[in-house]
Amino acid sequence: MHPLTYDFPDTLVTLNVWDTAGNPAFACLPDGYYLEADGVIIVASDPNLYQDRTDRICQGALVMVVSPGELNDETFVEMARRLLKRGV
Repeated sequence: MHPLTYDFPDTLVTLNVWDTAGNPAFACLPDGYYLEADGVIIVASDPNLYQDRTDRICQGALVMVVSPGELNDETFVEMARRLLKRGV
């Protein structure tokens, strides 16, 4: 887990980031991995492959699906902003 903290006016937002890319041990993550998550960022070359899974598992969570080329620090800042707007 990699905690990323962003300082917004009047508050700090910390994202606990789990990077499982390329690790065979995480290839078959159970659905419970996403339970109680406030936000989920999925990096996929074909985002459509994950739509059913995110609809079914990540109920109530803010979900962002991005391509590998779109993942950068701004992706995490945007997730933090959206969670802050939700009051999480």
